[in-house]
Amino acid sequence: MPKKNTVTLRNPKWKRELQLRIKRPPVRVRGKGDGGGGDGGGHGVDQLWRRMNELEQKYTRMTEAFAEVVWKQEIGIDIRSAKMRRTVPVRIYIGDELDQERDERSIKLLKQLVWDLAGEAGYSSLFELPDDYGSFKKFTGFISKWLGTEDDALKKIEQLEAAARTVLLDKPSAEVNVTNSKAVSEVIAQLAEYDEAALQLGNMVIVKRTLSDGRKMLMTGLLSRESLQKLERDYVEQIKPENSQRLLEESSKYTIVEQTEAHARPAIASDDERIKAQKTP
Repeated sequence: MPKKNTVTLRNPKWKRELQLRIKRPPVRVRGKGDGGGGDGGGHGVDQLWRRMNELEQKYTRMTEAFAEVVWKQEIGIDIRSAKMRRTVPVRIYIGDELDQERDERSIKLLKQLVWDLAGEAGYSSLFELPDDYGSFKKFTGFISKWLGTEDDALKKIEQLEAAARTVLLDKPSAEVNVTNSKAVSEVIAQLAEYDEAALQLGNMVIVKRTLSDGRKMLMTGLLSRESLQKLERDYVEQIKPENSQRLLEESSKYTIVEQTEAHARPAIASDDERIKAQKTP
């Protein structure tokens, strides 16, 4: 039996049922001056239909990506060198004990900032699993809007990591895209609110740790192929901040600094800088 406040959707293409948790639309009883009675439920129905359309679009992109991978493998094409849409995992882990009602707003902001960061590399959300509170966990997948090889995908993530490195070191570089730096600095500023946190975007990891002496450390880097494989074998456990730190240390490609007040303030690019960045290929 469906749970309360859920709606079950059936579509032959989906091969299964989807249950969406929805909020009941507010009931509004019109007075004499409002033109008659009504329950105001149309808004909730519109939201539901929009959500259904979004799900169907994501399902279509997912099945297309899966079918393309299967077809290329069947005819012997090396997936790493093929020009195709690329997928990356995006995962957030907050080690602090969080309460859904109390912390929902800050978590929602963090998720949006991480989504924006992935968008800087040309990725859009493909799927996401439900939020898991306590120690907060969010596991999602993104797909590229562009066609490219594995090397193309790695280069785009490397550009984001280079921006994260300049933000941590507070050493602006002419080689780093301004909008990338702004997006990264906003994510780092939000992570600064927590004692223990880790973020994964493909093979890039950003970690926030609090040491026993109270010092707060920020760390960013690129995982080696071996460390990335180790993470993917058990990402629920390996994404934890202490394990993410160890994987970065094993990869030997990381930057670690003590958190300062500057890290808690996101860099704001000027309008001229944004225009210049958008014109830069």
